[in-house]
Amino acid sequence: MMTKLKYIASSFLLAVTILPLGAQNDSTGWTKPQDCKPFLRKASLISEMNGKKTSRQGADVYGNLLFDLANGGTCRVYDLKEAEKPLNAQSGKYLGEFTLGSAASENHCNAASFGPSSLSFKAQCRNASKGRFPLLLVSVGKAGVPSEFDLHVEKITRDKNGVFSSRLIQTISLDTTGFTSNGYIKTFGCPNWMIDKERGYLCAFSAIRRSLVETGSPMGTNRYVATIFRLPSYLRNSEKVSELPSKLVLSYKDIVSQHSFEFATFFTQAGYMSNGKIYYLFGTKSRDCFGNMSPKMVTFDIDTDKVTARMDLNGVVLEEPEDCCFYQGNLLINVNGDKVYRMGLAH
Repeated sequence: MMTKLKYIASSFLLAVTILPLGAQNDSTGWTKPQDCKPFLRKASLISEMNGKKTSRQGADVYGNLLFDLANGGTCRVYDLKEAEKPLNAQSGKYLGEFTLGSAASENHCNAASFGPSSLSFKAQCRNASKGRFPLLLVSVGKAGVPSEFDLHVEKITRDKNGVFSSRLIQTISLDTTGFTSNGYIKTFGCPNWMIDKERGYLCAFSAIRRSLVETGSPMGTNRYVATIFRLPSYLRNSEKVSELPSKLVLSYKDIVSQHSFEFATFFTQAGYMSNGKIYYLFGTKSRDCFGNMSPKMVTFDIDTDKVTARMDLNGVVLEEPEDCCFYQGNLLINVNGDKVYRMGLAH
């Protein structure tokens, strides 16, 4: 639905078919991927910056480099050319760690997306080797903190000695004031932001209520919501960018469209968007006794407002899934652990 999505009244929401707790793994279309396997073995979870164990969160790729973010605002970089070797061939993959300009205790770094690039893959690899990157968008993704609606825009560089650094150049924030009165769905908060590079969209993905099992059976009336904005012009080809205002606020006046989806499963993580399709991760560690919140991937289509695929990752992705990105025809799934998984995009 590419037109304005009118407000869904509470009476309508209560009439939506309730998805029972534990119904995710029945015969409603959940399938196991056949090609999802570990692709890269990451470095120790102990941060070089402060000597503490860090939880891995958002991730994205530019050229042949993977940027693996951690709660609080540090980032590690890996050379994916080395990941093509067997998992026990570790040399050359890990390139270093640096601190984001937006680093803060409340910055969960839940999702990460590089801005679009007009360059070919080979040209991106050359740029990466020279320390030139598009702007990186980092979702705070932490419910209840003052910055939960924020998206930080980071400018990453790499000097001649191979040392990475980054500075915060802008914060994009979502203001939901006036959503309901102007016919839009107001979500609970804590959006994760994704870029649809093909269509030039910036998508804020959230839910009407938090997606936790412990909130109880009324979650059956919950909905996932994708709110679509035009990608700011400076992000449409962001290898080069001049100074920007420190703050950009998006409101209901900036919405291109809004899309409401069935509540397919619990516990949102982060995702990847391409040409109107959202590949989104859910759940925690693989546990048979914790099936409601075991790892899953759901594909949402904003052209039909439908769920088009449900992937059960329980027992396939053993760690908590965090974020995913596109690399050489496949999805890479970042986890809170020492691996990155690879899965065919056809799912």
